[in-house]
Amino acid sequence: MAATPSFPSPSLPYSKPPRVSTSNSRTLKSNQSSNYYHFLSLLQSWKTLLHVKSIHAQILKNGLEYNVNLSACLYDGYTAQNDVRTARNLLSCVQKPDVLSWNLLIKACSRSRQFGQCLELFVQMQQAGFDADEFTYPCVLNSCVEPSLLPAGQNVHGRIVKSGLECNVYVSSALINMYATCKRVDYAKKVFDEMGDKDLVSWNSIITGLLKDERFVEAVNAFVEMRGQDVGPNRTSLSSAISACGREKDLELGQQIHGLVVKFGDEIVEDVSVNTSLVFMYAKCGDMNSSIKVFGSMPERNAVSWNAVISGCVQNRKMEEAWDLFKQMQLEDVEVGEITLTTMIIACKTLFAVKMIHAYLVKMGLTGEEIIGAALIEMYGNCGSLDDARIVFDETSRGEMGAWNSMLLGYVRNGQPREALDLFSQFEKTGLRPDPITLVGVLSACTNLGSIQQGRYVHDYIISKGIEVNVVLGTALIDMYARCGSVEMAKEIFEGMNVKDLVTWSVMIAGHGANGQAKEAADLFSRMVKDGFQPDNVTFTSLLSACSHAGLVKEGWDFFNQMTNVYGLTPKSEQYACMVDLLGRAGQLDEAVDFIKAMPIEPGMSVWGSLLGACRIHNNMDLGAYAAEKLFDLDPEDPGYYVLLSNLYAFSGRRDDANRVRDLMKTRGLRKPPGCSWVELGGTIHEFYVGDESHPQSRMIHKKLSELEERMKELGYVADTNLVLHDVEEEVKKEFLSKHSERLAIAFGLINSTDPGEPIRVTKNLRVCPDCHRATKLISKIVRRRIIVRDAHRFHHFDNGICSCGDYW
Repeated sequence: MAATPSFPSPSLPYSKPPRVSTSNSRTLKSNQSSNYYHFLSLLQSWKTLLHVKSIHAQILKNGLEYNVNLSACLYDGYTAQNDVRTARNLLSCVQKPDVLSWNLLIKACSRSRQFGQCLELFVQMQQAGFDADEFTYPCVLNSCVEPSLLPAGQNVHGRIVKSGLECNVYVSSALINMYATCKRVDYAKKVFDEMGDKDLVSWNSIITGLLKDERFVEAVNAFVEMRGQDVGPNRTSLSSAISACGREKDLELGQQIHGLVVKFGDEIVEDVSVNTSLVFMYAKCGDMNSSIKVFGSMPERNAVSWNAVISGCVQNRKMEEAWDLFKQMQLEDVEVGEITLTTMIIACKTLFAVKMIHAYLVKMGLTGEEIIGAALIEMYGNCGSLDDARIVFDETSRGEMGAWNSMLLGYVRNGQPREALDLFSQFEKTGLRPDPITLVGVLSACTNLGSIQQGRYVHDYIISKGIEVNVVLGTALIDMYARCGSVEMAKEIFEGMNVKDLVTWSVMIAGHGANGQAKEAADLFSRMVKDGFQPDNVTFTSLLSACSHAGLVKEGWDFFNQMTNVYGLTPKSEQYACMVDLLGRAGQLDEAVDFIKAMPIEPGMSVWGSLLGACRIHNNMDLGAYAAEKLFDLDPEDPGYYVLLSNLYAFSGRRDDANRVRDLMKTRGLRKPPGCSWVELGGTIHEFYVGDESHPQSRMIHKKLSELEERMKELGYVADTNLVLHDVEEEVKKEFLSKHSERLAIAFGLINSTDPGEPIRVTKNLRVCPDCHRATKLISKIVRRRIIVRDAHRFHHFDNGICSCGDYW
């Protein structure tokens, strides 16, 4: 046998046996003998590491440290308590270490997750001349469960094959567990399939491995096969199989396994892990009643059980039940942890609720965590409290994308696209690589601003960084270009995409429609259907809107009827509103009213709003007032409807009624949002309000407008002062019209844009007024420049005195 390998000096102060005189020798031996049995008895009943160390100190004091039996017992105690260092020192003092001693030490290293030391001991054991056995290899393989240690595990696998132990059920089970944990489930399955006898441990290992690798169907099939071979199951295999059913949303099989659990009796029925898996499975399958029922019947619950049922409520949008359970959890003194609070953030519907959970997190010192911070930012954003969201963002670790994405999307969703673009500029300096969520958010900000220059920059950024344009990102690019008025570029990206989904098709159809290309929208719809895509309600909203903007009543009716007759879809409020808008814009107001009366659902604001807008276009006072009354009942706080009704009265010459509606707005504290237009130059957005004189180039802008107006008059332009509701002189009304925000923006663009081939692009927050629409047509003819105006409803492409809307908007 090879010599025992050298080890570091013992951590405890070993000393040589004390010298004693001959006269006292016999008495000492007698005492040592009695002490030996005393310490041996104590070592067989130790309870804690401190207890073992105390006995060890007494052994040293009595000079018995070299006793083989006592050293072996101490060694066993230290390894059982995972004190590997002291156990390793003791091994050097054992006169004749054996395989069991090495196995105990290797097992202790593995159990205490000292994987590197475990592998080192395995090598030293072999160098010392000891052969590993069926107890050694499982411990060593359990130390190779990290992906970085997989090569070492494969090396051990090779030694196992050479030793002829690959058929040993314990060794094979450990191999399966190692490969599965390292996400090499195919290797695990190969070992499993080659096993002769399979015990419950090996079945559990492969089922759990398949579950962790998200191969849920295979995990369930393995469980069924195990049952077919009359093996098990136990709580581990049952929990794994139930969880797999939940992940696969296989409620029927999950219920069958639940029945099997009941048959196994109280030990399994009352098991926490099995019941928690049942709670999880029912929640994942959408059966929250059963999930809560199982949870309520559990004799014992832990934090995982509470998290499973609360998460299930949140995922199934049962927020009140989630809050009730959260309160009950606290009443039962269950520790509220990070997972629970992260889940409850999502359950928050009000700002007060978010702040309450935030206070919990502050108390626990968890607000700086990336995942929690991102969830808090998102919920503050959903509640419209972006100042609070920004405070959390500034306090959160930003090593990953979560917090950045939540803050950026919060700005976009709350109508602050400029702040979103500023945040992206800060993000670029971090060196992090954006993910598709980031880029979709930035593109949405560009879309909302109508900023095609910023959108092009983001597109170039995606290309320069080699970022894969998946279907979501490609669709966002199409939407950005289409809603910035560049349908040609949107179509180029659309045609270049190898993979398209229904959203991609619908966005491109909507892009054609908003830009006055109804025929192209209809043709694309036909292509989509031929390619095997089934349209949904969103697709038809895009189609019907395109028909409405183009006045295609017959085509609109055809598409609306196809929804139910061909595709089996049930029209919703959006599609009904499109039809009312289509009929109303075409002057078929009686037909629109009949259509509303025949609707199987209660007409909402969008329907009555469409009718009111059509009444304003066609100056139908009585019907418009009726539609307005309906709108005031549904939403008395929306100033837009008051403005529409007031304008309708004014156009009909009923100034007193118009003023009465305006006074009603003031009484209710409502204000019409001021008209605002903006134009982009060199990546900077320049904003203009009616009569704006705050811009540095204000004098040049007004001078340019005066020049254009003189030339417009030569072409027959006369200002339509009926559109000005203020009770002022006629000349003041004309001046007021000439300083509308879109005209200021157009003049600024003409002064500063030097490329005659590049269109002047203007975005407006409200609908373009008829006088500005007529004026812009003339300006496009005078300056021989294409002018693209995106208002609150659609695009107007002005070119050589003609608008793409055909004066129908």
